[in-house]
Amino acid sequence: MRQRAHDGGEADSFSEIADEVMTKKNNAIALKNLYNEIDRKYGAGTVDEIKRLRKERKEAREKQAKEIAAAKKKEHEIRMAALKKWAIIFAQVASLVVFVYGAGYLIWINRCVEGSCR
Repeated sequence: MRQRAHDGGEADSFSEIADEVMTKKNNAIALKNLYNEIDRKYGAGTVDEIKRLRKERKEAREKQAKEIAAAKKKEHEIRMAALKKWAIIFAQVASLVVFVYGAGYLIWINRCVEGSCR
């Protein structure tokens, strides 16, 4: 097609687009021929049954994927809540440690170092 169209074969050239359209049509014809062959070989309605079963399985997979995603999201929320809880506890303990060290420091700098302390 490129030789007959005399173009360079770029992505938007006539030959590339024509090739894409013809490939799409050829695939549609091949699929229709396959459907006809299946119906002829295994009886009328077999293709419809295959399509229905495929649709059901696809919906079941999508439903299962949604359930798994919801479970993962819930697990993530639980973990984040626990992390937040432990972060708050750590901050409280750290604050308590800082307060105790600060109080100890104040007591240490005001200690009695002379011989006569009241």
